[in-house]
Amino acid sequence: MECPRCKYEISIEEYISILKTHTNINLPLTFSPLFVLKNHEIFHARILSLINDRKKLIFFDKDHHEKNKMNRPVLIQSLTVNYNSEEHFDDNHRHNIHLIEMKINHVYKNQQLSLWIVTRPESTNMVDGTIYMVVRDEFDFHIRLVISNWSYIIPTDEFKSTEELSHILDELLSVDSMIKLYDPFLTTCNIDGQPTLRCDAPNTELILFERQKKYFVIDKLDELRDRGNQAYIRGDTQIAIDYYTYAINRIMAMAAMAMSNDNDCEMNLFRNAFQHDLARLHSNRSTCYLREHLYPGANFDSLVVVTGRFFSQTYDEFFLKCLYRLACANIGLQEFTFALDELFNLSQNPSINFNLRLKYTKDFNQIQSALPRLKNEYQHGEYDLKQMFNNESIHQTTFFDIHMFHSNFYNSLCIKKRNQNSYAKCCIPSGTLLLVQHAFTFVKSGIDDERRLLNAIEKHLIMAPTAWEFDLIRVMPYINEWFENETDADENDYDTYPKAIPWGLLVKTQQKNPFRSKSLVGWWPQASLFKIAIDSKQKANCLWFICGKAIFIFNFIPIHKNEELIIAHNNKINSFLKENQKQFTFLLGNKNHIRLDEILNQLKKTQIYFDT
Repeated sequence: MECPRCKYEISIEEYISILKTHTNINLPLTFSPLFVLKNHEIFHARILSLINDRKKLIFFDKDHHEKNKMNRPVLIQSLTVNYNSEEHFDDNHRHNIHLIEMKINHVYKNQQLSLWIVTRPESTNMVDGTIYMVVRDEFDFHIRLVISNWSYIIPTDEFKSTEELSHILDELLSVDSMIKLYDPFLTTCNIDGQPTLRCDAPNTELILFERQKKYFVIDKLDELRDRGNQAYIRGDTQIAIDYYTYAINRIMAMAAMAMSNDNDCEMNLFRNAFQHDLARLHSNRSTCYLREHLYPGANFDSLVVVTGRFFSQTYDEFFLKCLYRLACANIGLQEFTFALDELFNLSQNPSINFNLRLKYTKDFNQIQSALPRLKNEYQHGEYDLKQMFNNESIHQTTFFDIHMFHSNFYNSLCIKKRNQNSYAKCCIPSGTLLLVQHAFTFVKSGIDDERRLLNAIEKHLIMAPTAWEFDLIRVMPYINEWFENETDADENDYDTYPKAIPWGLLVKTQQKNPFRSKSLVGWWPQASLFKIAIDSKQKANCLWFICGKAIFIFNFIPIHKNEELIIAHNNKINSFLKENQKQFTFLLGNKNHIRLDEILNQLKKTQIYFDT
């Protein structure tokens, strides 16, 4: 094991001798360091053998595990943005508890357990991201801690390598660092029957006390920014956002103190000292948000920089970078207004250095050239399906691939909502485009793809700076029913929103989600408002397919006014497309029509219902 003080590898016996110099407490055998650490070595070897034999690891009693898992809270937005004072790190409303006071299979609500990490966390490569380690309390009582469902390490689009996971775990859970468990739960592990602390909701119950206090109070701003840059380069976007946010909040807290002194001279000195740092941090964080398709966050951070630079008439590279990202964020938010034209005009401001303007001209020109296409898609539903299928890819090459981006389309002339279902507002001709929507989030098809998708949804929400992202999935029937009946939230006031949604509700929503292609599985919230036929015999009038990351819904027979829109069973869609390839035409706006047989081969390659 690793010595917490000198960081060299030492034996368990040497570690225990170090402990004895700091405490005279006689520890019970169950919690003694010798007993726990010796068992940990045996336990770790057994876990490795089970993983190598590709056997399923069940750490805890299944019945209790399933019940607990369904009720665990999933945050609907980031908590990191609220770390704005040192007081955040001390929860005076919780009673402190110690290991010796805890009983097996009892959850200690509204209490907190302070712990120090003794051994490096070990990963299991399970789909719920389970990790385990040995920890101790302030009286040097030792015990195993098992953590699952942590957004930093849960597999989403793909499983992280052992090296990647080790890097993250070493950074977040370094040996000898202090953590806190809220609502701690002591149980026994199925694998060896030993007492084990279990944390299934680390995003709300695991507090990295020492790390957060250190980054908010001790570390220099440059160090935080550099750590964020390194995390971004590694692809650990959530960690990068954390570092940038810690640094931004540090500056804002200092600004609040300067303002409270009511000293204009002091405030001017502060503004001059930190204006550049703040711009860099907001600029870097906007890139993270764009990479994760969190457009409201990217919009806010870019706007902060652009506005500040504009009023100070500082037309530097930060100004142009964030002006470009602001345009990307507006497009991501489907904001095709005159504001976009104003952004392009700003990019050509003669006050900007000519060589600097020239450097970013290509980026701005790419967006401008794509705007007519995006507006026609958004306003009229005019899509070039053949081109889209030819360019189809789920891989992102830059933080905003404008040539791969397509607008959403909702045919409000033909659709009306009633009791969370969709109905025909008028008579609808066969082949009419009803809906196009980009995936809220998605993962590649493959092993454990449905669970990885739920992981991706949880991670997406917890990185979001506001509840705007949650609003996108709030329309989905089960989630909407819960929001309306189980919360006191006002849909027009984010401050009234609950902090979390039950995990089981996401699971239930996914169980009713029929939409996926051969390459990906995702959530398309607006598509969930269409009723789904349970079999091929049930009456239906709509079909769907996925192109790239977007879902398209058409009606395949004429629909009368007030008739409910029902998506056909996969078998029926399969049969219809094969039997009508020469006769059926997709109507894409007023000008663009495409026959089914022109894209049938692409549909056969990409759609799951051709495998039935």
